[in-house]
Amino acid sequence: MMQQLRRSMPLVLWIVVLAFIGTIIFSWGMGGFKERVKPGVIGIIEGEEITSDYYESIVSREADMQFEQTGVRPEGDALTDIRNRTWESLIEEILMQREIRKRGITVSDSEIVNLLLNNPFNYVVESPYFQTDGEFDINKYHAFLSDPRSRDQVIAWEQSYRQSLLQQKLISQVISVPEISTPKLLMDYRKRNVKAKADYVLFSAEALEIDTAEITDQEIDAYYYEHLNNYFIEEKRRVQFTKIAYTTSPMDSADTRDVAEEVKRRLDEGADFASIAALYSEHSTAPDSGYLGWKKRGSLEATGDSIVWSIGVGEYAGPVENKFGISFYKVEDRETRDGELQSEVRIIQLSFEPSAESRDETTNKMMNFADDVKENDFLQTARSYGLEVDTSSYFRRGVFLPGIGRSKAAVDFAFLNPEGTTSELYPTVDGWAVLRVLDIEPETYQSLEEVKSDIIKEIVKKKRSEAAYDASMEFMNKLADVTAWREMAEEEGYSVDSTENEYRFGDYIRNIGRDLAFTSSALRAEVGELYGPVKGEKGSYIIELTEKTPIDTLLFENSRENNYNQALQAAQENAYRQWYADLKEDAKIEDFRYMYYRSY
Repeated sequence: MMQQLRRSMPLVLWIVVLAFIGTIIFSWGMGGFKERVKPGVIGIIEGEEITSDYYESIVSREADMQFEQTGVRPEGDALTDIRNRTWESLIEEILMQREIRKRGITVSDSEIVNLLLNNPFNYVVESPYFQTDGEFDINKYHAFLSDPRSRDQVIAWEQSYRQSLLQQKLISQVISVPEISTPKLLMDYRKRNVKAKADYVLFSAEALEIDTAEITDQEIDAYYYEHLNNYFIEEKRRVQFTKIAYTTSPMDSADTRDVAEEVKRRLDEGADFASIAALYSEHSTAPDSGYLGWKKRGSLEATGDSIVWSIGVGEYAGPVENKFGISFYKVEDRETRDGELQSEVRIIQLSFEPSAESRDETTNKMMNFADDVKENDFLQTARSYGLEVDTSSYFRRGVFLPGIGRSKAAVDFAFLNPEGTTSELYPTVDGWAVLRVLDIEPETYQSLEEVKSDIIKEIVKKKRSEAAYDASMEFMNKLADVTAWREMAEEEGYSVDSTENEYRFGDYIRNIGRDLAFTSSALRAEVGELYGPVKGEKGSYIIELTEKTPIDTLLFENSRENNYNQALQAAQENAYRQWYADLKEDAKIEDFRYMYYRSY
């Protein structure tokens, strides 16, 4: 068992690292509630109820760790990513624990003792407490383990080792894959290294005419039912919604104008424009002291452009109110550049932004509306609040809600609730929204009549491909001397072309595209051999390799171990991903986070 664990250790470590949050989750201890769903439960994973307090404690710890590493407190999308990673880690950890119990995987005390004594955690090895002359001192470590005062810490380490080893044993079972054979290694090596050039003739499918009148109803019916999944239409939903944007109050604008007056006073007293821009400007150029660069006439917004070209070099103008707020402009220089007179410009921009008080007022208004509308008519209540009601187009489950924007939580709400249900607040780019599930289009299939024209096109495409292949076979059957195929192709009006550059399996080839049927000739054919017909994306090919790189058998043998390890790890990763995808697909997972979080 331990030998197998060591062999698969790179992948085991890879998976354990990905599941780090999940590992610490169980180290902290999560209780599994077996009662009915209670308020405050944000999800149920295989019967385990996850409370909002517990979930947020995990999220907070992860956010704190990220803050310590980066110095930036995660907010917005960054916090949403942490919430989603935490949720997925909870799912993975619970499913793994269930599988460990199901398979009867255990860890003996002797295994834990061996790990504890001989494999201290990295942070323990690096701790100055356990070092002598800058090196890890195993005797100090063992003395710490034997000290009764260390009991609580040692127990915590034992639990962590036990959990980690249980996971490793499970993963080792899951990723047990057949040995990678030498022929497979050689084929993979050839795909990466064999290159070829070729002459070819294409029997184009597109050039062949097919009489659509000859396509029967039976053919159309057969194609429709064989490809029925292609015509599946997911469930769609539509919502009514009202939204409100944060607005700038007269008092907020007055505050901005006060700042503008201070800026003007300092500029009039001779303060350096660039220094004031760096200090006061809210424009993106503030870090560059407001430097906009050289500007042609008409390259700024209309108001700013007219101001810039009305003042001389060294002069400034402002305050000027425009759609961006209040601005000041200074012309540093003016000269003809690239045959056109240009001005070198700096800017100070003060934006009209809603204050915290204005934002709170908007939020409180929408919170009151969200409360009132639960027991009253949506449209009438919105009108009483002076809010406009809009209706979205039908949308599928995802992250985007028409009319509101990107909000997975809002979309989840719409799809997890019946018609007529009204939501809590959801954030928009510049404010808040409340929505009501208006109606539902259940999942269905497009009818045969709806897709009949598309089916006919597909049948025509298939018949053209078959006709092109038949033409190439007829050509090959008539060819008495394979060495004279180029001459015969030209006699029959076919163009003989060449690949301009060397190609490998899977490469893109000019005028051909990325056609695996064609590029496989590099592996399957030899120089001078007439290869084909090959049914490709554009028709049928007859190919003759003109060049081909030989296999370097010595290099292959020298790199065999490295190639084997790479192929084995890739196979193990695929085995784990597929196993976990199947495990998750069969699991009962209920996600109620849309009820508690405006975004996640």
